[in-house]
Amino acid sequence: MRILLGAIFIALFVTPAFGGDTWVVFRDPDSVFTVDLPGTPTVAADSTKAGDGSDIPILSYVIDRDAMAMIVMIGDFTRKDIDPGKAVDAGVAALQAGGRTLQSNVLDQLDGEVGRSVVLTDKDGDNYSDRIFFVKKKLYQVMTVTPANASDEQMADAARFSASFHFTSQ
Repeated sequence: MRILLGAIFIALFVTPAFGGDTWVVFRDPDSVFTVDLPGTPTVAADSTKAGDGSDIPILSYVIDRDAMAMIVMIGDFTRKDIDPGKAVDAGVAALQAGGRTLQSNVLDQLDGEVGRSVVLTDKDGDNYSDRIFFVKKKLYQVMTVTPANASDEQMADAARFSASFHFTSQ
């Protein structure tokens, strides 16, 4: 099942770039999570096809900073009966599409939830770091995309974004 990849690329190309060092705590409208962001995210709604042909709605919050991106994506599986582990595995598999090479894939625990933390590289050496959790029938992906020659500032911003993500409702 190819989950969520279409939204990544659409969102990356339609969002404005932000500058400056002002970070704010962003709370999603459903009060499920918070994350630190260096500006106001662009919101994109899309969908992808599940293995059975049904649509899976995707909501993305995106910060595009030219050569890097910070993205929170939510795949809505509330109308599907899916095993949480299989949903997370499908998210990892979707990231590997297009020739990306898996560098690491480890268990991740956050606020009582268990997921996966994966790192991949593409043919250009760009790095994809993604934390994936399945919570209350929704697949949450907290992703950074950084260039092969990422600066120390870009790496620090990516680390801050990823580490700041927390679930607020249990």
